[in-house]
Order: sequence, then C-alpha cells, then structure tokens
Amino acid sequence: MAEELEKLPDNYYVLPDVMLPEKRGNFDYVVIGPSAIYLIEVKNKSGRIYETRGKLFSAKSRFER
Repeated sequence: MAEELEKLPDNYYVLPDVMLPEKRGNFDYVVIGPSAIYLIEVKNKSGRIYETRGKLFSAKSRFER
C-alpha cells in the first residue's frame, strides 16, 4: 500500500499510522488531497469482501465489528 501511495502527485500528503485520541484506534493512512481527505484502513483478508446494510463481510464471517 505504501508503495502505491508514494506514486500520488506532490499535492497529496500521506500520513501513516495516525492514532485516534484516547487510544481508540488508528487509521493506517490519512491522505490529504486538493479536494478531499481519505482515511485508509488496511486489512489482510482473502476472498470476496462485500457490504450489506453498512457492514462488511467476507465469505466466511463478519469482517468488522
């Protein structure tokens, strides 16, 4: 993922491993672009990932809580 983000134009800023206040978690990457901010969470799951009613699932189980 980091290698792909390095290919972004110079007007994008990539911040890795941004911690949330009070140890509530982190974002793997925050990307700040000219017209938007992107929050990227990276997971190591294989197979089909899909969304139903705002929740993510893999073929075998719920993906996220």
